[in-house]
Amino acid sequence: MKIKATLLVIIFTGCIAFGKSVKHNAGSSAKNKITTKEILSKIDATARSTHSFQALFMQTEVDTVFDELYESTGIFYFNKLVSRDKNRTPVFQIRFDYLKPDKSTTIIDGGKVIIYTPEMSEPQESYLIDDIKMDAFFAPFISSERLRENYDIVVTSEDSKKVTVLLSPKTDIVKKHFRELRITFSRSNWLPISIYQVKKNGQKITFKFARVKVNRSINQNMFSMKGLKASLPSSPRRRRAKAKKDPGK
Repeated sequence: MKIKATLLVIIFTGCIAFGKSVKHNAGSSAKNKITTKEILSKIDATARSTHSFQALFMQTEVDTVFDELYESTGIFYFNKLVSRDKNRTPVFQIRFDYLKPDKSTTIIDGGKVIIYTPEMSEPQESYLIDDIKMDAFFAPFISSERLRENYDIVVTSEDSKKVTVLLSPKTDIVKKHFRELRITFSRSNWLPISIYQVKKNGQKITFKFARVKVNRSINQNMFSMKGLKASLPSSPRRRRAKAKKDPGK
């Protein structure tokens, strides 16, 4: 689905007040502002206690060249498999089930990638070569360590309910893919509300999450080729649809 984007304007309104009370409130507000270090600490604390995340998502892609807006919705899943062996690195799994306007599925299970669209006779399997592109999705549930290594991080806005951080690439490997990332976190649980990406080519992609469920049990078959095939229509005559892009590409 293509929707012509005519004008996207966000207007912030406020009020102007005068007197000593204004100076007092401004000073008080400044003292209460959260620091980047505090935010990263809260994200890491939440990541340590989060083993699964499920939410509805809306994805928007802005094509600045043709002045077009693409919108899609679906369900996003994240799962963390922790081994009893403390020396083994946890396995991270994510799944995007696109529902509208076209159905498709993208799964990342550790280093394995599975993609399916109705126009395919069978799901396709490959390997994740460059996982740095998925850091924006993994970091809120794993650790801020990789973000700190690859990005300069500053707080851009905050209120009583949410905080947004700007991530500016500082390593060559990230600069090959992104101009900037912005992640907005809920202050109630320090989980992501939205993820905004500006790709190297100027493409702008936003993911917004709603109806979040945390630490619910997720069937492991959802992240396997066998499980995906079992969920597909048995009829060989499947509706053709435009293939969705891998969120990591």
